[in-house]
Amino acid sequence: MKSRFACFLLLLVSSCSTSSTSTNGGGGGGGGPNPPVTLPDGGAVPALSCGDEAVTSVSGTWDVIGTSSHSTEQSTAVITINGSTFSFVAGSASVTFTASGGALTLVWQDGARSTPITTTHDSSDPFSLGIFPLPAPGSWTFASGTDGKTCTASLARNVLNASCNDATGGQFGDLRGAIVAQRLETRASLFGELGGVWRLTGSGTVIDTTISDNTFTSVVSEGPGRGWIHVKLCNGKASGVTSDGFELSATRR
Repeated sequence: MKSRFACFLLLLVSSCSTSSTSTNGGGGGGGGPNPPVTLPDGGAVPALSCGDEAVTSVSGTWDVIGTSSHSTEQSTAVITINGSTFSFVAGSASVTFTASGGALTLVWQDGARSTPITTTHDSSDPFSLGIFPLPAPGSWTFASGTDGKTCTASLARNVLNASCNDATGGQFGDLRGAIVAQRLETRASLFGELGGVWRLTGSGTVIDTTISDNTFTSVVSEGPGRGWIHVKLCNGKASGVTSDGFELSATRR
């Protein structure tokens, strides 16, 4: 369960890496509520409640608890966010972003094994990524390689591209070939220009992710392991649920 918990949270990390100010049209929350997300079977994700939805900041230290309806085991993680650092720690696994000016350092730690990830920043097309405080606008390219297994990824305004040659057995399972995420439409969101509907395709799988207002919903619409994740962020709290009964709660200290 711990590996699955780390996967779930790291998915949120990769989808919510944001910067400093909100804008409309893929930016902040103007223009009224966005339409709900419809599931492939025609149903809708369940309503979530986590308190005050007038979110003004995500900075601070967050205690995260994950539970499953299929197990009595409880998993925990700690997320720390401030103006220069983002860190996620779950057991012996961690990922840490450190930003200074236009430079970003990224390190993945799994027990005693540390994997630095090379980053390249292009500030020629800066864009707002919402309320996340790290000062890192613009597009980014990430690359890592260990024991002949390499992965590269790039994030720009409307597209994410990733490619792995033979990365197997990691927290995210086996990664081979190319993965592309394209923003199909924009929506108002706390997460700036990440707001919208994104379609990720790769290895016979299609995942539709909607980032709108203060919610994040990801649905596997084609391929093996179909299901969904739905998360809501509130002021100092967050809650989430998956299609197979995994529940998430987070509280800022």
